[in-house]
Amino acid sequence: MTTPLVSFVVPCYKLAHYLPNCIDSILGQANANVELIVMDDNSPDDTQAVAARYASDPRVKYVRNDPNLGHLRNYNKGIGLATGKYVWLISADDCLRAKDAVERFVGLMEANPKISYAFCPAMELSADNREVGIVQWARPFAADATIPGPQFMRLLAEGNCVCAPSVMVRRSCYETSGPFPLDLPHAGDWYLWCAFAAIGDVAFVAEPLVCYRVHGANMSLNLLDKKMALVRADQNGVRWRLKEMAERTGLSTVADACLERLAHRAAVDLAEQVPAPSPEKLRHDIEALPERQLARSQRKNYLGSVVRQAADQLYRRGDFEAARSYYRAALKDDPRQHSVRAKLFLARLGPAGRALRDAVRGLRTPKAAG
Repeated sequence: MTTPLVSFVVPCYKLAHYLPNCIDSILGQANANVELIVMDDNSPDDTQAVAARYASDPRVKYVRNDPNLGHLRNYNKGIGLATGKYVWLISADDCLRAKDAVERFVGLMEANPKISYAFCPAMELSADNREVGIVQWARPFAADATIPGPQFMRLLAEGNCVCAPSVMVRRSCYETSGPFPLDLPHAGDWYLWCAFAAIGDVAFVAEPLVCYRVHGANMSLNLLDKKMALVRADQNGVRWRLKEMAERTGLSTVADACLERLAHRAAVDLAEQVPAPSPEKLRHDIEALPERQLARSQRKNYLGSVVRQAADQLYRRGDFEAARSYYRAALKDDPRQHSVRAKLFLARLGPAGRALRDAVRGLRTPKAAG
């Protein structure tokens, strides 16, 4: 039986010094049928010369953009050129760690046509090629697992747990869901993991089969350092879209989880403002949300969640006056919230109330053995 073709799309910009390690890790895969497309985004370094070393290998294709397209358009162009049954997008500074990574993923997905994509944890790699340790945020399970799509969407509503270079996707998923959305420069991959999970199941291999390099030139690190507001907006954007996706397919628990996380993010952002806006202004802002994002029947629940969580955030910050204002607003919306009434009482006591509240929380939290 013919081994299905896996298309590796390798975007490269100012990463020529890492490119050979990435290419060699792919071409050295055991029992694999691969094509490798180097997507040079008009890089000013030696990317072209490095790629030329592999010109005699028919598995390697080199594409140079002129002008520079930017990372998402470069990804999408490369995916559009892929001819394999499966597509694996991996940056030039990352690499495969296990020589049987492709064989294992292909075996999983060929055995189960319902799987949209497979992924694994990534081993963090330093700039000087030292393995630092497993990337913990991208290790959602302790053992191999195949997760139903709706269940994985619920997990993704909490946050992204998939490291991009570890993912092999059926090309048909891109054809169904579309490419990377250009308006989500930081979280486009997270959105696609959600969209692909809406199509089928997700396979997880617990062994770290790839290496993810952390260094100063990482796209994600640059965005986190310089454009935090954009990062947060993208994260919110993914959850709004996942909410709508879930509602279209009747996955109410996924939609509710998205709203709860959106409310938490709004509460944190609100509590960071000095002075905090009044609950009345918050209510006005939520009422002004576009109808496509929040149906009118959901606004009251969303507002209540933001108000309650904002009150807690303000209380922790020590802004007791604002916290009292928000607790009162929460009780006005729903007087039956006995826990909120207790928190309002403690907020009236100021620092003494916070000490008492912390003490009660400590009694409820089990102490670690030993």
